[in-house]
Amino acid sequence: MRVTLTPRTQPSNALILVDAATKNINPLNPQPDVEAVLDVNSLSDGWYSSLEPDVDDMPIPAWHGSWQPSFIRLKRRTVTLKGHRRRAPDTHGRDTSTLEDADFKDRLNALAGERVRLEVEDDHGYRWADGYVGASIPYSSDMGFTVFSIVLVLEPFKHGVAAVFPVKGGRVHVENHGSAPSWPIIHAANPNGLSFVNVSDGVHQVSWRGSGKPVSVDLDYARLAPSAGRMNANDTVPVPPGGLDLWVSADAGSTLTVSCAPSWK
Repeated sequence: MRVTLTPRTQPSNALILVDAATKNINPLNPQPDVEAVLDVNSLSDGWYSSLEPDVDDMPIPAWHGSWQPSFIRLKRRTVTLKGHRRRAPDTHGRDTSTLEDADFKDRLNALAGERVRLEVEDDHGYRWADGYVGASIPYSSDMGFTVFSIVLVLEPFKHGVAAVFPVKGGRVHVENHGSAPSWPIIHAANPNGLSFVNVSDGVHQVSWRGSGKPVSVDLDYARLAPSAGRMNANDTVPVPPGGLDLWVSADAGSTLTVSCAPSWK
């Protein structure tokens, strides 16, 4: 297993951890070529557990039970990332300066208040979720080992690698092989400029209008805040597990694609 925790404002300061499996350890170098070692069962509570519904209970007057909720929200995912780091010995196998420990603690402290992306590579493949560091980070050092624990508050759904689906004849089937709905991104490009992009699933309509000058535009269904032009209609709908058919049109000569990442609960 390989876990990467990346601050969104400092992607070069990513914290990389692996578990202590034999395949992850170089027998000629007990110190893995990563920042730290992931503790056993570190992600079992939160990352691999099921989500909890978040609904308001509304009792039925003068009757038993409660009304069915109009929408069932899912609570955010809380993950505790536990690991340890061994101070690397010198070329003679002797312990090195504690300055290395201090530098690592500075890196942990730098995560406070940061928006982060957690990426996990395991038997399920590659999956990620965005969130933030949700508590102070406790750590301690002794005999060359630094142990730490990072609480992450993440979005409910985990995502995989986005696939790109080309629009052919004004229609495209967008696949989602996960177990949760996922927001697609419509990409339109035209070297002569774009003045409109229309998207529909037969019920919901998304309509963008431009000046004819932009040569490309991305319509991210998760937020619909294009860098140019304006939205005339924004009745978005996520791609459910299994997939969704979309009808997409734009100026003549446009190249149209839809990208969508599978999502899991």
